[in-house]
Amino acid sequence: MDPSTDRPGTEGKAPSPGRTDIRQVAARAGVSTATVSRVLTGRGPASAEATRRVRAAAEELGYSPSASASSLRTERSMIIGVLVPNLANPVYLPFLRAVEHRAQRHGYAVIVADAQRSPEVERRQLDRLSAQRIDALVVAGRPRDPDHLRRLAAAGVPIVDAEAFSAQADALAASTGQAVESACDDLAARGHRRVALLAGGSSRRGAARTRWRLIEAATRDRGIGFDRVVLEDVVEAGRSDGTAIGALLGSLVRSPGGPTVLWSSSHSLSPTLLEGLAVADIAIPDECSFLTFGDSPWAAAYRPAISVVTGDLGSIGAAMTEALLYRLGAVGTAPEWRVEPDRYVARRSVGPAPAS
Repeated sequence: MDPSTDRPGTEGKAPSPGRTDIRQVAARAGVSTATVSRVLTGRGPASAEATRRVRAAAEELGYSPSASASSLRTERSMIIGVLVPNLANPVYLPFLRAVEHRAQRHGYAVIVADAQRSPEVERRQLDRLSAQRIDALVVAGRPRDPDHLRRLAAAGVPIVDAEAFSAQADALAASTGQAVESACDDLAARGHRRVALLAGGSSRRGAARTRWRLIEAATRDRGIGFDRVVLEDVVEAGRSDGTAIGALLGSLVRSPGGPTVLWSSSHSLSPTLLEGLAVADIAIPDECSFLTFGDSPWAAAYRPAISVVTGDLGSIGAAMTEALLYRLGAVGTAPEWRVEPDRYVARRSVGPAPAS
């Protein structure tokens, strides 16, 4: 018999009318209260089917663990989980380094989970972190399945992400807009006539959509043409055919009235685009200029060095970790989050517009 579905959780005193408690969740799911505790705290084994039923019952009943239920988590694992949207993107390295340094300073280990830009993978990774009995979770970027995160929070796991600091998130978005405007000022001063934003299939949501709107507005205000090119047919999860990308970019840049600037919507997409430009034998910046969001050592070392709009993800990671440590009682003073503004870094990949 599956130990996680051994008996219904209806034993003991009936719950008070009008208030949902763990016994009602157990009864709805058809499992024991012990199984509900194991699923919602991530401490102890439970089958996939029992886990599914308990989470569904808790959501249907609007159950949130009480303070006494949360006390089940008082035995600390001294582990902090970090959920990253895509570890292939090197811009997250300073973020992870800052989280690790802050956590280790207070005796916590860090487990990193890569969501691989997939809601299904993200859910599996969150379940894995829960099974590791993490004490808290740092979320880098926008989650693909926020409901799954909310269920983890309902089980008593402190979670911090950028959206938890709404004022700071607004300030970060504003600083990105200022950096985009600085980049477009530079492009206009160099005589550029048209910008193409190159994006993957995920560009319709979150930060990618915000960047698209910011560039669209900034180019329009400066009399620069703007196109948004979605590459989901030739780019999939970081894997692509360089020949296909090269053919597309060659046709785009060399068409009449084509863009004089190619702007990558994400740092993880940029190597694919640069490979395509090399395949198409398009010289940067002589035939077209190139810039991207996010920075990394390879972007500065590339020849020509890549111009970027970037922020200090290390300071953000440190601030988010300090906020979690305060909630865990590891630090005694509530931290202040000082937003380091995004900035435009002009390098040699952006040059004068080519002659018509």
